[in-house]
Amino acid sequence: TLFLKRSRKGKDMAENEYKAVRSKHAWFDYRGIEDELTRMAAQGWELDYISANRLSWVYKKSEPRDLQFAVVFCKDSSNFLYNPPDSQRTLEAYCEAGGWKQVEQCNKMIIFAAEKGTARPLETDEAVRLESIRQSMNRQYGISLIIMVLGLVLCIWRTFSSAGLNVHEDWFIANANLIYMWILEAYFWIWFIGIFTSYRMWLKASQRALLSGDAPADTAKYSRIYQALTRPRLLVILGAATLIIIRMIIKAGGI
Repeated sequence: TLFLKRSRKGKDMAENEYKAVRSKHAWFDYRGIEDELTRMAAQGWELDYISANRLSWVYKKSEPRDLQFAVVFCKDSSNFLYNPPDSQRTLEAYCEAGGWKQVEQCNKMIIFAAEKGTARPLETDEAVRLESIRQSMNRQYGISLIIMVLGLVLCIWRTFSSAGLNVHEDWFIANANLIYMWILEAYFWIWFIGIFTSYRMWLKASQRALLSGDAPADTAKYSRIYQALTRPRLLVILGAATLIIIRMIIKAGGI
């Protein structure tokens, strides 16, 4: 998706061309993300930011550059912290000393870039990198699980409370809000279980590979699972929201 956005550096600056790209890689697919960023930079697209929902990567038009990227994970990092934790400061200082420049952070994932061939490799020990991913993902998925459970509890409470099922009116009209909640909750549980299961499969396969002296497992097929589960998200949200609109029209006597 191409769009124009006025630069925040001044009123007299020309409008810049931006492109929003749907995420193609699971969050643990660091190699796929690095390759994608390198390809985009070569085509003249510089990563500007990652959207709050983590589904869209927004690129700004720039001169084509031959860059290399490093995706690293810090288990203590978070977008909600005003000051970075000491572990993140140490990581950033180490990367900057090696010739890397931070270009973006999204929760526990931090992205660094450098001109190709000018920076020293980061985390060359795949076992160390795998452990940092494991710790970061466990925390991230743990927080997501808590939110999912709270959402499920809310749906159950709404179902059995006085604000839930109403048998004295048309069932669909009376309970459209509740149906909306359950559709979203069911989808996000399917999404979470699918994503978490694919991550655990990749992690176990990678651990076995490292024990055998091989490279970590390929992430391509797991990213395809991520895409398949994430792609319907907008359709599910819009479809469920349509129930609310239909309910409002019916109650207003529009049908």
